[in-house]
Amino acid sequence: MTLSFECLLLLSGLLCFFSTVSPDVINKQEDLALRGNATQSSSSDFPQFHAALANDGITNTNIYALSCSTTDRENQPWWRVDLLDVFNIGKVIVTNRGDCCPERLNGTEIRIGNSLQNNGNNNPRCAVINSTVPAVSYNFTCNMTGRYVNLVIPADGAVLTLCEVEVYKAPELIKKGNLRMKMYSSENLGDSTVTDKVLQQIKSAALRAAPPTELHWTRNPEKLRTKGTVSLYRDSMLMQVAVTSPVVTLEDDEEAEEEEEEDDDEKR
Repeated sequence: MTLSFECLLLLSGLLCFFSTVSPDVINKQEDLALRGNATQSSSSDFPQFHAALANDGITNTNIYALSCSTTDRENQPWWRVDLLDVFNIGKVIVTNRGDCCPERLNGTEIRIGNSLQNNGNNNPRCAVINSTVPAVSYNFTCNMTGRYVNLVIPADGAVLTLCEVEVYKAPELIKKGNLRMKMYSSENLGDSTVTDKVLQQIKSAALRAAPPTELHWTRNPEKLRTKGTVSLYRDSMLMQVAVTSPVVTLEDDEEAEEEEEEDDDEKR
């Protein structure tokens, strides 16, 4: 968690606040391969075991249940799924055949990228499968960007058999913040029209950090005291910012609390 302290001079008055920002990981477990188009280097010997069986959402490891794809025996066999768009790919899960021949998957490379040169097999490599365990789902962390996910065996006289290939986006990191504020204003912040204008001014100022994607009051501003024509209000609001935007950290919790007290005393 990070905390920052800011003061803004708005048309409606002087606003001083603390903002606490904490990261939340949003990980939507959607298998991107399910909506992609699959193809493979060959299937003339066994056309019933076509490429689309490896991204149909069925992880049955018996090839005769028609849930696995396989190529002919050939040089450098490959399988590819076109995700139809470019994604930040967090992980790839590959399920091996269980009823026979698990050693066929050994040495298979996972490649991810945007190029179709050499059928996509020249794209950067995420991992190599070095195992011969039957009916096992191998989970590989990639954190790579690309549209095409290829599995290829860089060997001659090989057969590539896949019972399922799952592709998942990298987790999205969203930073959520809560603002605690004290505001000196000559306007009536009990008026919803005025408080809406204040929100718009804060959003426009962007707090010298990331522009908020969401901003709303958690309660109506509370009047603490009045001196002359100026009143002191207190409230908090919820702010949500994207991970790609910087968060300015000025001091830790204790220092910020002390600075708020000093600032409040000066204005009294």
